[in-house]
Amino acid sequence: MSATEVQQHQNASEGESAGKHQHVAPQKPAVAQPKRNSPRYQPLPTIMKKISDTPDVGWKLEVAQKHVKNVVATKDYEAGELVSVERPFLCVPMAKYAGLFCHKCLHRLKWDKASTKDAGTGLNPCLPRYCDGCKEKGRVDQELDAKLAALRIKLPDIAKEHSLDPTMLHIVTLLDLQRAGVVKREEIFIDSKDSDVQKKTFQCSVEDFDHLTNVWDRKPESWRKMVGPAVRALHKELTALASSGAIPGYTKASSLVRMQADAAQISMHVQTISAPDLQSGDTAVGMFPGLSQFQHACAPNAFFLARGNELFVRAIIPIRKGEEILVSYVNIAETRANRQVLLESERHIACHCARCEHPKEQSVDRLIEGVVCLDCRADVLLPLDIGPQNDAATELYKQRLQEDRKYHVKMLTKKLRHAKGEEAKKKIEEDIKELEGDVTVPEGVIFWRCCSCESVEPSHTVNTDGPGDIINKANRLLQGAGLLSLKQKNYSESGENMLETLAGTLDGRLPPYHIKVMESLPPLINFNMKKGDAIKVLNYAIQLWDTERQLVEDRPTMQQLQCLEAIIDAAEHKASNASSDVIKKQFAKRVKQAEEQLKETKRILLGKA
Repeated sequence: MSATEVQQHQNASEGESAGKHQHVAPQKPAVAQPKRNSPRYQPLPTIMKKISDTPDVGWKLEVAQKHVKNVVATKDYEAGELVSVERPFLCVPMAKYAGLFCHKCLHRLKWDKASTKDAGTGLNPCLPRYCDGCKEKGRVDQELDAKLAALRIKLPDIAKEHSLDPTMLHIVTLLDLQRAGVVKREEIFIDSKDSDVQKKTFQCSVEDFDHLTNVWDRKPESWRKMVGPAVRALHKELTALASSGAIPGYTKASSLVRMQADAAQISMHVQTISAPDLQSGDTAVGMFPGLSQFQHACAPNAFFLARGNELFVRAIIPIRKGEEILVSYVNIAETRANRQVLLESERHIACHCARCEHPKEQSVDRLIEGVVCLDCRADVLLPLDIGPQNDAATELYKQRLQEDRKYHVKMLTKKLRHAKGEEAKKKIEEDIKELEGDVTVPEGVIFWRCCSCESVEPSHTVNTDGPGDIINKANRLLQGAGLLSLKQKNYSESGENMLETLAGTLDGRLPPYHIKVMESLPPLINFNMKKGDAIKVLNYAIQLWDTERQLVEDRPTMQQLQCLEAIIDAAEHKASNASSDVIKKQFAKRVKQAEEQLKETKRILLGKA
């Protein structure tokens, strides 16, 4: 069998079969669905009130056949236009910052320089700390904090026993206290002078949170086994606190089922936030259940981002009146399989958006995971599922091999006529005899098929240039560079060489949009920034910005924004150190182009230049 024929590696075939199906979401037992008039299917009360009180808010809720709730535009939106602003109804500092920031306003606490270094360590993150301003304005209920101190002291120990972040138990506790009316929601004060911001700002409540679907049973069993005992221990403590009558108004804790639902929903509705001045970076987490009203799509027309203590939703492409406003809860440059797994594990939804429903062979998704076809060079090969299509590909490949063999036999027969010497003739005759044998393909071989010319290739070949071999090489390069960075605390020259090979599309075998190629570029940009190699930073940043922009069909992303900033920094550095006016003008022109693009990207994503 020639070098291009199939090489049967049992381990490789088994490994590929496992790898091919590793992203498939696990099958879950059927769960009885509630009726449409159940509270779990009702829109959030705050959202309905907002629409009722502000008819010109720009959107409304509709119930569609396939979706429970859809946010539909009631006006035309241009790219960058504000859709909504949500304020958190509950927020707490992250555990590592609990000693550094006020638990009410999230502004930095005043520490002397000697104390600041250790202020966030060794402290109970569930015990609140307040700035002088919040104390002076009467925003702090010290009497309530004193009564809750004993419980809050126990929370980190319960969390540690079950390997959890105490922030989760802290939030579950605050949710239950808000539910009982003991802890009041921080009422929002809209200080913006922009009338559009004012009418589109809202704040949900624990009542809205209780309207959300209980996803406890959809969490992985391992997660429930870890979190369940901690929630039961917390429920026991809160039940005892309610029975003691120590806190007026808190006479009965919520049920264990309700607290389990709270714990399961937190990760779906929490966003990292900071003080409104944005000077401290993300230091806390806030609950934003209103965002869940926006349906997911892998080709969204809107974008959400938490800045300060607000969560903004903006149009990123024009949205016409009557169209659904869609956001993405995952990286839209990911593979289709990975997007589905992330949505199932993190949001507990199966995506049926237009992009995911479109045949992959005709979708942009093929370019994210395919391997360049060597026959036509115009498209990519995708793996076939084991079954009729793979069987048909096997037969087609065997026919192609048989035709190749016939051609080689014909050429060898001509060569035999002019061969001199018995040994030479004998060798040619043996080659002809070997080629005249039956063509066989080992069972279990997975084939890849071109999306355009429909030629097929086995996943693995003797000379390791099959599409499966190419993917394995890409994985090894990424993993090898990652391991080197862990050992050396940075990317070494060897790690850089691995990533550069991958960024070069493995000599054209991977399309520039392939997920492995794009994953190699951010570390290369960061590594060369540290090295001070402005030219490489410029080249890799341009490559990443341009490929992602084309891949997501000109939808701006935060990664594109970061790439443009890197392009500007690198080009300015080269312009300032240019050896001639011609080179200086070239880089200055690049800076101007990138600045204009950055200004537009910021306007769309952040609402400002």
